[in-house]
Amino acid sequence: MGSRESHLYEKPSEKLEEFIQNHLRPSEDCQKDIDQSVDTICEVLQEPCPSLTVTGVAKGGSYGRRTVLRGNSDGILVVFFGDLEQFQDQEKRQYELLSKIWAQMKRCESTWKLAAKMELRNTNRSSRVTIQLSTKQQSITFNVLPAFNALGLSEKSSLWSYRELKRSLDMVKARPGEFSVCFTELQEKFFSNYPSKLKDLILLVKHWFQKPAPLYITPGYLLDKFIKDFLQPNQTFQDQIKKALKIICSFLEENCFRHSTTKIQVIQGGSTVKGTALKTGSDASLVVFANSLKSYTSPKNERYNIIKEIHEQLEACRQEKDFEVKFEISKWKPPWVLSFTLKSKVLNESVDFDVLPAFNALGELKSGSTPSPRTYTELIHLYKPSDVFLEGEFSACFTKLQRNFVRSLPLKLKDLIRLLKHWYKGCEKKLKQKGSLPPKYALELLTIYAWEKGSGAQDFDMAEGFRTVLELVIQYQHLCVFWTVNYSFDDEILRNFLLDQIRRTRPVILDPADPTGDVGGGHRWCWHLLAKEATEWLSSLCFKDKSGCPIQPWNVPKKVI
Repeated sequence: MGSRESHLYEKPSEKLEEFIQNHLRPSEDCQKDIDQSVDTICEVLQEPCPSLTVTGVAKGGSYGRRTVLRGNSDGILVVFFGDLEQFQDQEKRQYELLSKIWAQMKRCESTWKLAAKMELRNTNRSSRVTIQLSTKQQSITFNVLPAFNALGLSEKSSLWSYRELKRSLDMVKARPGEFSVCFTELQEKFFSNYPSKLKDLILLVKHWFQKPAPLYITPGYLLDKFIKDFLQPNQTFQDQIKKALKIICSFLEENCFRHSTTKIQVIQGGSTVKGTALKTGSDASLVVFANSLKSYTSPKNERYNIIKEIHEQLEACRQEKDFEVKFEISKWKPPWVLSFTLKSKVLNESVDFDVLPAFNALGELKSGSTPSPRTYTELIHLYKPSDVFLEGEFSACFTKLQRNFVRSLPLKLKDLIRLLKHWYKGCEKKLKQKGSLPPKYALELLTIYAWEKGSGAQDFDMAEGFRTVLELVIQYQHLCVFWTVNYSFDDEILRNFLLDQIRRTRPVILDPADPTGDVGGGHRWCWHLLAKEATEWLSSLCFKDKSGCPIQPWNVPKKVI
C-alpha cells in the first residue's frame, strides 16, 4: 500500500477509475458510520436550547460536497441561529454561541453512542470548536461554525440577501468570503447537481494536488491549513500506533531476560510521543533501561546482549500478538542499531523506531522534579571538549526529560515545529550533497526558543513564527541558546561547565535535558548552507499578508545571556 500514493503517474488511463475506487474513495462502511454519526450530531445541535433558537444545520467542506478523500479529510457543520439578525452578528456573538455549541457537543459525547469515534476539541480560547469523527480507515475533522441564516426558509438566495451581504462587508471592512458560511446550503446544493463521476475526477485532482503542494507558494494566512492538510498525521493511525507501542513495550518488559536477574524498563521517545510527528517519514525511539547497565560507560558487550535479547523478543511479539498496523522488523546486523517500522494498513503513513539500550541516569525521577546535580556531574567528568563525538552521546539516558520538555507545549507550537521540520526536510534533500546540515533537533529547539522569547501565546500567527525561526537561522553566528529547566548554575561543577559551554564558538544550542549536547555545534555543521536557504525563503509567499505586504518576525534576542 505504501507505494500507491507516490506513483499515480504510472497508472494507465484505463486504470484510473479502479485507482479511484480502491485508493481514493472512502469505503462504504466507513462512510456509512460517519454519516450516521453526523446525522446524530446535527439532531443534537438542533435540540431546544435556553435563550437560543437553532433554525438548521448545514453540512459543508469536502464532506458536504461529497468529495472526501480516503484517510484524512475535512468538513464543516454550520449552525444557523435564528437570534442573529444580520451577517456581522455571528462575529460579535461568536464566543457566546460557540460555548453553547460546545455544551451541546459535550452532552452528545457523554450520552450518545455514535457509530464513529468522536473527539472534541475546543482551541484558541474558545474561538474554534472541532469534531473529529474516526473509523478504522477514515478520519474527518469538522469545524463547527455559528452563522446568520441568510436564506431564511427559502432554498434560494434573494436579491436582498446579497445586498445585505455587500452592505455588511463594507460596514465591518470584512475580507472577501468572510460570510461565505452563511451560504453553505447553496454550495452543497451546487455540488449535488453534478454526477458522481465528476466528483471522482475532483478526488483525483485533489489527490494529485496534495503530492506537489509546495510550501514556498503557500500564502502566510494559509499556513495553518497547509499544516492541517499536508503535515499533521492521521489521528486514527496515531491511535493505532499508541496501542501497538503499548503492546510491544509491555511484551518486552514481561518477557526479556525472564530467567535472569536483569530487568528492563521501556520508554518512548521521539516525535510521535512528543506530538510533533509528520504525516510521512516520522521517526521515534524506544529507550531500554536495563538494571545491568550500571553507569554511562557500561561495557559495550552488555549493550549488545540487551539488543540481541530484544531482537528475539520483538520477533516473538510480532508473531504472537495482533496489531492494527503492519509491524516490520529490520534485518539486524550486530552490533548496529536495531530498528522496526509500524505502517498503516490503509494510508501512506509510517513511523520508524530505533531501539536504544541506555543507563537509567535519572532513576525513579518523580513527575515535575528536576534531576540531582550529581546526575550531570558524573557525566561532566567523562566529557572532553576535544572529543566532539562524545557530545550528547548519552542523550538517550535523558529521553524522559527531552520528551517532557516538548510534550507540555501548546498544540499550535507543535504545528510550527512540524512546519519547520517539513522545511528542513526540503533543505536536506536539496543540500545533502554539499555538506552536513545541523541536526533537526537543533531547529526544533530554536523554534521553541523563538516562541518563548517572541510570543508565548497559545494562539499566534504561524507565518510570523515561521519567519522568526528562519531569521534566527540566518543569524546563526550570534546564537547562544540554553535552558535551566533541568540543570542550572547553582552547583559549582555544573556552573563552571555551563560557562565553558556558552563561551564556545557560535552557534551554541544546548539540549535542555543534557548540557553536554550542543546541537548548535559551532563549526561542526554547515549552518551557512541552511542560512543561505533561509535567506532565499524570505521572499516566498509564506511571508506576505493578504495585501502583499511583508510579514514581520517576532522580536527575539539572539542570546539568552
